[in-house]
Amino acid sequence: MNRTVLLAAFLAAYVALSMLMALQDGSVEVSEGYFESGGARLRYLAWRPRGRVVGTALLYHGFGGSSEMMGWIGVELARAGYLAVAYDARGHGKSSSTLSYDPSLLVEDCRALARVFNFTGELVLVGHSMGGRAVQDLAPRLNASRVVVVAAPPAGSPSAPSLLVLAGFDEIFKLGDVAKANLSGWSVYVSPWDDHLTILYSPSAIARILAWVKPGAETAAAPRLALALARSLTAAALLALAPLVLARGGAKGLGGASFWKLALAVAFAAPLSLPLYLALSSILRAPVAGYVVALFYSQAVGVAALNAKRLSRVRELAKSVGARTLAWGSVAALAAYSLVHEMLQPFFNVEPSLYRLPVAAALALLFLPAAVLTEALAFQSGGSAAESFAKRFAARSVGFLAAWLVFSVFVGGGFAGYLLVVTYVSLLLLAPLELFAAALAARGAGSVNVVWQPLVLGALLGAVTPLA
Repeated sequence: MNRTVLLAAFLAAYVALSMLMALQDGSVEVSEGYFESGGARLRYLAWRPRGRVVGTALLYHGFGGSSEMMGWIGVELARAGYLAVAYDARGHGKSSSTLSYDPSLLVEDCRALARVFNFTGELVLVGHSMGGRAVQDLAPRLNASRVVVVAAPPAGSPSAPSLLVLAGFDEIFKLGDVAKANLSGWSVYVSPWDDHLTILYSPSAIARILAWVKPGAETAAAPRLALALARSLTAAALLALAPLVLARGGAKGLGGASFWKLALAVAFAAPLSLPLYLALSSILRAPVAGYVVALFYSQAVGVAALNAKRLSRVRELAKSVGARTLAWGSVAALAAYSLVHEMLQPFFNVEPSLYRLPVAAALALLFLPAAVLTEALAFQSGGSAAESFAKRFAARSVGFLAAWLVFSVFVGGGFAGYLLVVTYVSLLLLAPLELFAAALAARGAGSVNVVWQPLVLGALLGAVTPLA
């Protein structure tokens, strides 16, 4: 099939799926806003039923999360008649301020939010991971009617009827790690095929939560998830096809290392990610960003060591970046970010707020040298888009997993489990971007990658990383 026709077909499918998703959400009114609390400006998302409101559900996300991640539960609670409200905790998402674990601030923030919405009726608290501990602290202070703790350990006997929802493949918390004494008074459900993150989107876990909060309520989580995933995959296809249709020229480049040599180089350089992380996280005051940037730089060092005699390629690539390349790179950045946004925003926030623009800009500058090195010495190999993508993404995956193994050995514990979540989410973010870069390289426009990649990576990571 002609590539232009295929691109048009995927675009039509994307529009159709977007319309179907809008129809699915028609029974729930979604709103976004901000409220002031304790010197911070905090952002919220609310899901309100169009019919009678029977109560309120306050949802609290986990570390590194955002309100969007709780929205899959929030929508189903709203369908069941609850006003569901989530807010980005301090230092997260689109909220201002920095990370805080002060219980008094947590209570102050929740009470400020309650004043915005005039909470009435029964109050259900739902928390994931870090938020699971938060809602346990909040329950007695806010006189909660019910508490749902997702992917977090129980802190003791609950003050209200409480449901504990755990994942069978959780990298951080497992039922076997919970003392039996702490399960007294808890209802427990273990979702067998989910991990620490996917449990938030799992139709079976959401159905169990809804049935426990309001027996007899029906859920539409499964068809909604199917539509969202199909729409995201369609956006990924558009991301890969657009350069193949729009970019001029054929496959050409500066040449690159073989995959096996490249994989060994980035694996051997992986231990450097630990000291790099310690340095970057203290400078950036953004722990997740420091980890991801450290992984990129350890890979860049490995690539440079592998090509020590051919560093002139970096100069050749730099010379090829002129005004035309900068212009195309800016267009590519806008296109790539827009499509990745459409892929990921339904699942977690990738929109930088005004508070995070300096962080996003700093991250873009940090990513630039690593992007130039890896693009010049490893990925400018020409060939088909499929071959280029396989090489790029496989090399990234080897480097990321090798670095995580280093952290798991030297750090260990729950933090290593959390970094495993960060690792596979990072690869999830990188997969569509590597598709886009591979397609551009296959059309002879690989130099454009060093322009748009730092911009898009800075924007995405700047939106996701918590700020300490």
